[in-house]
Amino acid sequence: MQLAKICDVKQPTIARIESLTHSPQVDSLLRILVPLGYTLQIVPIQSL
Repeated sequence: MQLAKICDVKQPTIARIESLTHSPQVDSLLRILVPLGYTLQIVPIQSL
């Protein structure tokens, strides 16, 4: 419940993400990551 409050995301959403039964949208991920001090970054795949 604490993570849900910090991130302003409903607890059932957090639970679905944690249990891998839900693929969150980018905006949902950012709502969780930013309050925790993280962000997403898109980087090119390096060829082998």
